[in-house]
Amino acid sequence: SESIGVSRQQRDVRTRGCRQKVYPCRLPRASVIMVFHNEHLVTLLRSVHSILDHSPPDFLHEIIVVDDASAIDPHRFDRSHWERLQSELTNYVVKHLPKTRLVRLPERRGLIVARMEGIWRASGEVI
Repeated sequence: SESIGVSRQQRDVRTRGCRQKVYPCRLPRASVIMVFHNEHLVTLLRSVHSILDHSPPDFLHEIIVVDDASAIDPHRFDRSHWERLQSELTNYVVKHLPKTRLVRLPERRGLIVARMEGIWRASGEVI
């Protein structure tokens, strides 16, 4: 997964009818909430870049990335992966990901509550 860049073009897999659909010029600005726990750093960054690269800028208000208390797990998520999710992720978000905020929860809350933590912080017209 590290060999694939974080920002990449993907084939448009929509049906012809979907590609030809004309959308209104005025749509609400969206907040996108992404929750993760012990995610591989490059995979996470690729997902955020995909949203930034493929969303019309006028309609994307923000991306809120919520860390649901990622922690070292000796059997599934070692210290080196966890450390990359700390300062390396924080620095990358600040320097390279416009419209993106990182929220870190101090304790594991689970997908739904973590998503709500992001929603409570969102300021877009739609989520």
